[in-house]
Amino acid sequence: MAFDWASERSAPAVRRATKADIDGMAGVLARAFEQDPNWEWFMPDETSRVARLQVMFAAYAHHIALRYGTDCFTTDGYAGASLWVAPGHGKMSAEDTVRTLPAWVRAIGWRNLLRAQRGLASFDAVHPHERHYYLPFVGVLPEAQGHGLGTALVMPVLEKCDRDDIPAYLEATSEDSRRCYERLGFETRSEEHIAGDGPVFFPMWRNPAS
Repeated sequence: MAFDWASERSAPAVRRATKADIDGMAGVLARAFEQDPNWEWFMPDETSRVARLQVMFAAYAHHIALRYGTDCFTTDGYAGASLWVAPGHGKMSAEDTVRTLPAWVRAIGWRNLLRAQRGLASFDAVHPHERHYYLPFVGVLPEAQGHGLGTALVMPVLEKCDRDDIPAYLEATSEDSRRCYERLGFETRSEEHIAGDGPVFFPMWRNPAS
């Protein structure tokens, strides 16, 4: 998660995203995750990583996040974006996989596909079965970090979780992001590594506030 935390500053306004925002959100998420260790593992070529990430994020937003709900958020100017997935759709179905496969192949490349599948299996193996909101991606442009935008992008759904008594789940991809999410009520379930010996990630669960 390319997340920033700055509770002492006023958070910028965010708005609900629509399909018209897909390209803008894909662009900001690609830049936000360009140097994330997890995505460096999936896409080792740094010269093409941003373009590949844009393809992947656009497909995920179109076929998964915005297909199964309306709980994605961004800002005017696309300084940040969050893609949430509604309860019941956190784990991709066979139909979801078929819809996203062409874009995933474009993003990863045929030669790297089997390696990438091993990596995705690491996330899938620890994904909870309980009903929950899933936050796979939230990111803020490097130059826009430090103003609380990451928090603002996730709070609308966390507040909804509290109102509707629904848990939330995500995978933090660094110690810094894990600490950010702990401040929002998430608890670390375990420490995992992509494909067993790759970069670390932390499955995190948040029970609704009582």
